[in-house]
Amino acid sequence: MDAIESICAIPNSTDNFDEVWMIVNRENGRFVERMVAGDRTTDCGGELTTRIEEQVRMDSTVDYNEGTTITQIKIIGTLPRVVTSPEHGFSDGDVVYFRDVTAFPELNNTYYSITNATTNSFYLDEKQ
Repeated sequence: MDAIESICAIPNSTDNFDEVWMIVNRENGRFVERMVAGDRTTDCGGELTTRIEEQVRMDSTVDYNEGTTITQIKIIGTLPRVVTSPEHGFSDGDVVYFRDVTAFPELNNTYYSITNATTNSFYLDEKQ
């Protein structure tokens, strides 16, 4: 079941409308959603009218908090290269983001593309 975890209205006196921001926990992820008034009008017999059904635009992003657990990182040369992570689900070309890595804190907050993905391991390619 979808649930709104947090909601906030941000006044916007310049454009004469408020923005509504929500964090919604949905079945397929956690979304940050923004709703703002639109600026669409319709000409009805020489009059411009604002149609209520056209007044909301929505932007949305998703945050998947479930990560994958890394059980081993193998160093080749001076760089971390082979990552063991059982049933990680990644494919060649995917990009991974590292956070909360204790053994190699230099990996935290970095992105790498993946090569040579198998069921339980993958190689780190170029740093993104």
